[in-house]
Amino acid sequence: MATILQIPLALLREEINGQPYYYKGYQQVLSGEKQPEEIMGSSELQSYLVALMLRRLFIFLPESDYLIQTGEPGLNIAPDDNLANNITIRRTREHVIDRGSTGYAKNPPVVVLEVDIKVDTASGSDLDYVLTKTEKLFTFGVERVIWILTASRKVVVATQHNPSLTPYDWKHSVPVIDDCQMNLEEWVQRGVFLV
Repeated sequence: MATILQIPLALLREEINGQPYYYKGYQQVLSGEKQPEEIMGSSELQSYLVALMLRRLFIFLPESDYLIQTGEPGLNIAPDDNLANNITIRRTREHVIDRGSTGYAKNPPVVVLEVDIKVDTASGSDLDYVLTKTEKLFTFGVERVIWILTASRKVVVATQHNPSLTPYDWKHSVPVIDDCQMNLEEWVQRGVFLV
């Protein structure tokens, strides 16, 4: 296994408590089997679900009240804590974006939505990573974290007030923010068909 010094920074997706988390598949890049671009993007299903959620969230959440961000919005929690996310939701009255900002956000969104685990967890487990990242987001001030897991077709929800991870099937409605509920199976049926 390559040492941290041999791994290009471009393959680093997140850092939690000073521990680097590299993109899933980074070892194949180091061995020359893949190019970095092959592991850094989302799968077709992942990107479809993000687009589908965004479309529905934009319908349900008025722009005057909510700022919905995507494109891996980064959070700089502390010098050794830098997280990337699929979708973040902020209340517009609580957040102003500096037009000159080129760094990660330094204040928490209200909700974080993640589709799958995009980091290599070989040194631990996927569950350890989900728990660690979710706890770090709560410590930062995020109120709700929602994980969409494509392999098991589960939606896992945790909140500041109930930090234990609660799994639901895609067919169940889960609260996103305020009165907005997400029923992933229903949303998918309204979109294009998935095999």
